Amino acid sequence: MTARPRTWLVDGLCLATVVALSLALYVGGLGFYSDDWAFLGILHRSPDQSLPGLVDALYSGDTVVRQRPVQVVYLSTLYKAVGLHPLAYHLVNSAALLAAVLLLYALLRELGQPRALAFAVAALYATLPNFSTTGSGSPRTRRPSPSCSCCWAAGSRFGGCGRWPRERSCFASSRRARASR
Repeated sequence: MTARPRTWLVDGLCLATVVALSLALYVGGLGFYSDDWAFLGILHRSPDQSLPGLVDALYSGDTVVRQRPVQVVYLSTLYKAVGLHPLAYHLVNSAALLAAVLLLYALLRELGQPRALAFAVAALYATLPNFSTTGSGSPRTRRPSPSCSCCWAAGSRFGGCGRWPRERSCFASSRRARASR
């Protein structure tokens, strides 16, 4: 094993530990929030408890969630998998938070940031209260999931996590443009 994958593995495990320790303090005592019961009620009362039926019921029954079709599918799938167990919702949200933290770290490293800075930023992001399952309010509000998508897209665009040559990345193009002026 080369040094680079080993440092990524060690840093990833350390970041996962940071997230787990942060969660251990509060996640077991969480329940559903007042606005969760609206979409949970729609899903629970749906006459068709199949996944397509749940998606259709939530899409037609909640105008707020309808604006986010991916979230409609996500919440319907999660309800189908775990029902009315709040701990499972918060653990899934925490897994999304961990994925966002790891993708942020990988993106920062791919963009050439020093290891210590990338780790510190990712660890800070992991412990910010507004990105925890309590700070994001409810299973309805999934801030880590869009963060995962953003980091994944940026990583694909700005360097492809090592798969694209540096000269094809957006930053390299902008450096060449500035150098030619």
